[in-house]
Amino acid sequence: MRIVMLTSSYPLRPGAASGAFVAEMASHLAAAGHDVRVLAPADGASRTVAPTPGVDVRPVQYARPHGAQVLFHGGGLPENLRRSPGVALLLPMALAALARAVFVEARRADLLVSHWLLPSGLVAASASARLRVPHLAIAHSGDVTLSARLLPAPLRRRFARLLDIGAARVAFTHAGLHQRFERAFGPVRDAVVCPMGVDAPLRPRRAGSTRTSAPLRVLFVGRLTPLKGAAVLLAALRELPSAEVTLAGDGTERAALEHTAAGLGGRVRLLGAVPREQVRRLYAEHDVLVVPSGVSALGRSEGVPHVALEAQAHGVPVIASSVGGLPEAVDDGRTGLLVPPGSAPALATALARLHHDRALLERLAAAAAVHGQAFAWPHVLARLGAGIW
Repeated sequence: MRIVMLTSSYPLRPGAASGAFVAEMASHLAAAGHDVRVLAPADGASRTVAPTPGVDVRPVQYARPHGAQVLFHGGGLPENLRRSPGVALLLPMALAALARAVFVEARRADLLVSHWLLPSGLVAASASARLRVPHLAIAHSGDVTLSARLLPAPLRRRFARLLDIGAARVAFTHAGLHQRFERAFGPVRDAVVCPMGVDAPLRPRRAGSTRTSAPLRVLFVGRLTPLKGAAVLLAALRELPSAEVTLAGDGTERAALEHTAAGLGGRVRLLGAVPREQVRRLYAEHDVLVVPSGVSALGRSEGVPHVALEAQAHGVPVIASSVGGLPEAVDDGRTGLLVPPGSAPALATALARLHHDRALLERLAAAAAVHGQAFAWPHVLARLGAGIW
């Protein structure tokens, strides 16, 4: 099958983490014998395109000079619009360029796959409707919130009908997102709730030290932005002297977090952005992953962060905020712990609980490994594409 995948987020530059799970999906589809071509907006910060095994990756140029293409990568479309509203002027050019590229490729495709409803889902749905090529649209979270805010109700209903015309399926990464979409846009005929997959290890790592005297080793992986909540984690660390934190990621809050970390006695490492291979090594070095995400002023929240399922597949339990799709990804008390979003005291209490009860930590780690392995890409692709590929 010839698959054309359209996405607004993709790890184009070497070592980039943004959209890494999209690259993983494309690679696994290629390994299954499909001919996969990925179209993604060009990244103005780099002209070098990192290869994806077995996949033809084609950056789509939408503005000149090359460095002006700053709409999608880095913090992502919603964050880039929030930080620099003026970049919205690039959106019509980007839509036009993506539409041209998709219409050319769709004529020879058996299936279109889009990640994020805006702009990819909208562009792919238009090509699907005109060319009668089946379309698998995947909604993640912020795209539904952004689309609902930008499109008036009549246009939202037209968008839902457009998705239905050529849709092979519309996938939502968690049940709450499906419900939110139906409230804002209306129903679609063939919908499935399915988180994205992970590259699960053959053998999850063993649980950490059982000695309560050893510091609890805490890992955070993600963009350093207010929505991701790293500042809440460092605030919790002030109340928990027996823990060490590693922050893997970069973003607008990095300078402020470095300042906070300087007052925490050397218990915080800021690694900056790290390659996917290094993230997987970090799982083996830590006892727990923390996903302290919040809710933005515009109502945006997490879908199912890829890192939460990936960590569990590696045998690392997760402490997460009870927002968005996280309660569906973390089984509270079995594969991890859930805490109220934005509450440093609640997070500190959860961390202290694992520090003092290493038997609980081991039980959570064992259950997390079993739970996370169920989201290995072969299982997810079988569910996501049943009857399609």
